[in-house]
Amino acid sequence: MGARQKLNSAYVNGALILAMVVGVGCESLTAFIVAVLFCIASSLYTGDLRVGSRRR
Repeated sequence: MGARQKLNSAYVNGALILAMVVGVGCESLTAFIVAVLFCIASSLYTGDLRVGSRRR
């Protein structure tokens, strides 16, 4: 597993943990799903999550 895959999995795990805290705090599955989607979408937008292969 390369460095990019390790970073991506760390970001996704962090998003899941943060969303779990939000979901448990609100006692809502909907809040959990919205939080996961928001965290992943914002990471994609900012470029923290890198999808696809890097071409040289």
